[in-house]
Amino acid sequence: MKFLSMFLCSFLFMNMAHAQLDVAVDTVQRYFLEGGKRFQTLKVSNNSGDSSFEIGAELYRYTNIHDRKTHEAEFEPVQGHFLLAPKKFKLEPGQTRSIRLVHTKQHDDKEHVYRLNFIPKLITDNVGSNNEDAQGVKPSAKVITAAGMLILVSPKEPDLDISYNRDDAGITFTNTGNVAGDFRLTKEYCYNSNIESSCMELPGKRLYPGEQWRFEVASDIPLRWAVLAYKDIQKWLDIPGVD
Repeated sequence: MKFLSMFLCSFLFMNMAHAQLDVAVDTVQRYFLEGGKRFQTLKVSNNSGDSSFEIGAELYRYTNIHDRKTHEAEFEPVQGHFLLAPKKFKLEPGQTRSIRLVHTKQHDDKEHVYRLNFIPKLITDNVGSNNEDAQGVKPSAKVITAAGMLILVSPKEPDLDISYNRDDAGITFTNTGNVAGDFRLTKEYCYNSNIESSCMELPGKRLYPGEQWRFEVASDIPLRWAVLAYKDIQKWLDIPGVD
């Protein structure tokens, strides 16, 4: 099967509860920006106090990034886009390993989104108490829940561009650029310092190129919202209120 419908979209972009995983990565996403470093260092940890794991890696590319009409994300396995060193390794209880991730392809005119999964296999002794010849028995491995992360690779000329259309009931945002835009979460946005009740929360939201997002808000409330891409690109949306 060419395309693998592996994860629900909502699952992909939520923050992973790393503390609940025996094996965890140090971040949920990494960015490769044109003109930036072609390699990054990841840290993979074994949070278990008494279990050892064999770790393997699998890389998938998001194939319907511009056509997510359903809530199902589609991926396909890819090779040759990144180098991972080491690709396979062992983690003892409490151990952390540094892994080098190298982007090997040239940036093109599109943004690419990948998912890198680290697949842990629990190493078990598999030696019974009545086994008289334990020396000849090799450890076995059992696959457990994978730990993963998103990788975003920018186009050659990244353009963060968000347009909007406002009506009486809210604002429709459209990503008209070529990179994903992250609306920054603002817990307390106050649009009128003279009115005590004029503070509200602006939610965080990722908008991929071509996608739209509807934010319900009264038409007379002005908004100033930061949108970021690849950590280094930032734009402010200044949206006046309409009387």
